[in-house]
Amino acid sequence: MNRRQHLHPPLQAPELDEILTRPPASLVRWGITLLFALGLLLVAASWFIRYPDVLKGSIVITTERPPVRVYSRATGRLVKLLVPDTATVQAGQVLAEIENTTHLENVPVVRSLSRQVLQGLRGGAQVVQWPNPTLTFGDLQTEVNNLIRQYTEYRRLRTDAYARQQLAMLDRQIADYRRLVAVNETQATINGQEFANVEHTYNTNRKLYEDKIYSRLDFLKEENTYLAKKKESETYRRTAIENSLTLSEREKQRQTLQHDTQEKQLQLETGIRQSISTIENVLQTWQQNYVLKAPTTGKLAYLKTLNTNDFVRTNDTLFALVTPAQPLVGFVTISTQRLGKLRIGQRVIIRLDDYPYEEFGILRGVVEQLAPSTNRQAYRVRVRMANGLQTAPGRPPLAFRP
Repeated sequence: MNRRQHLHPPLQAPELDEILTRPPASLVRWGITLLFALGLLLVAASWFIRYPDVLKGSIVITTERPPVRVYSRATGRLVKLLVPDTATVQAGQVLAEIENTTHLENVPVVRSLSRQVLQGLRGGAQVVQWPNPTLTFGDLQTEVNNLIRQYTEYRRLRTDAYARQQLAMLDRQIADYRRLVAVNETQATINGQEFANVEHTYNTNRKLYEDKIYSRLDFLKEENTYLAKKKESETYRRTAIENSLTLSEREKQRQTLQHDTQEKQLQLETGIRQSISTIENVLQTWQQNYVLKAPTTGKLAYLKTLNTNDFVRTNDTLFALVTPAQPLVGFVTISTQRLGKLRIGQRVIIRLDDYPYEEFGILRGVVEQLAPSTNRQAYRVRVRMANGLQTAPGRPPLAFRP
């Protein structure tokens, strides 16, 4: 039985065997080594180099000392806008006036009147320039009228000749009665000496009469003389007492007249000072409600479009004042999630809504401080503006609007 033989073709062709058995060229060997080394380098670099995390939040850019805002404290029309937008103003400068009954232009008149009246009380100005009767002072009208009335009465009392004449007349009467009392005292002294002599003679004659040496008729004559002198002495005493009483009455009248005049003057002075104080208090309230003033020196910024006769409401924010030469800072509010990745000194990239970054570029800053905010779910991050509002070298800085 013949066995069938199976012949198998060779597994490799001579061409392939030649390729497989030929050693690789040096270029191929070094290329493989280089690729392997690059792979190891990438693996090692991935351990140290990581893609940066991005924490997003909203930012408010302001100055180191935040701009001071000016609010409306009353509802009404803006009757005056006295300072244009972007102008530099001084602290206390009037910015605008809201509609009211007193009117800003009348306030200097009232203050001038108060100053003149005070000078008059201190003995300075004797003549006060009264305001024009056609002016109206709104809420101050009653107090202004009261001040004018009281000061007019005060000056009349100070310059009234009748009271001075009355005092002068009483002074003359008092002087006359004092001289008269002095004369009465002198007369009484002389009369007392005369009466003492008469009394001595009378006592002597009475003893003689009792001893039967002096006749009754002669004694009665001496007694009548004695009684007449005694009566005259009593008359002098009565006259002296009456004149003293009259002198006391005149002095009392003078003191009463002087006291009444001084008391009336004091009451008027007190009333005048009270009226001036009330006027000043009303003016302070009026200024707080209807006059908008710059609380500090700085550059004025309108926070809305404003024109004369525009209607504003209480607590409307109308202006802001930016203090010059103040560095800019940013305050970012971010979520507490992934907050642990935030560090002081990290860079901050700022894109502004008002200035599209594709056209204007981006601002750069550095984290300066971390602090919790009033919201437990957020943190407040202070950012130092590295280049202010300049997005790139050579570009003008962006305009800052508070």
